[in-house]
Amino acid sequence: MTRILLLHGWAGSAKDWKGVQANLPNDLETECPDAGYFGQQKPWSGHRPDLVVGYSLGCLDALGYPDLNGIPWIAVNGFTRFCAGTDFPEGVPVRILQRMRKQLDEDTASTVITFLSSIGASRFLDDSVTYNHKALSAGLTRLLEADRRPAQPALALAGDRDPLVSVAHSRACFGDSAAIIQEGGHRLLHTHPHIVANAIVRIIRS
Repeated sequence: MTRILLLHGWAGSAKDWKGVQANLPNDLETECPDAGYFGQQKPWSGHRPDLVVGYSLGCLDALGYPDLNGIPWIAVNGFTRFCAGTDFPEGVPVRILQRMRKQLDEDTASTVITFLSSIGASRFLDDSVTYNHKALSAGLTRLLEADRRPAQPALALAGDRDPLVSVAHSRACFGDSAAIIQEGGHRLLHTHPHIVANAIVRIIRS
């Protein structure tokens, strides 16, 4: 059976992929590791997949696994570098991440809730959530420091209204090959799960 590895983004969980999974055919097996931002980490099993799909920070995480080298991958609201630099002006200013890290140390819950609200995802949290500060902080560090350029995916999906990763940011990472979804924000896996699922099927069947 064909195996798809699905990697979620910062302040997310394996549950983020439920909508996409529901739109996939039954002959595709999916594995969704969990970074443990809201509890116990569930690491990748190590079983080699046929395709990797990274959402947001999940792209950088996918490219950070040496054992996944050479496997086709899809970026969803993703990037090969997040923060701006002298040779990457399209990225997110470093000061924003540094401020988030300071705020995370002072009030973890408020920082996460504010971030999720900014990308339209606050409704996915409730009062029973446990925040794993160590994992969240480590994720911010990867966003600050990781640079996986010039890695190129089989396909990149981006939203034209993404408040976090601009179209210019996506183009800087993936060039003109990035597919821009109209009316799409930073939650394509929730707002456009059928488009993400169709992209997975198209790449895996090609």
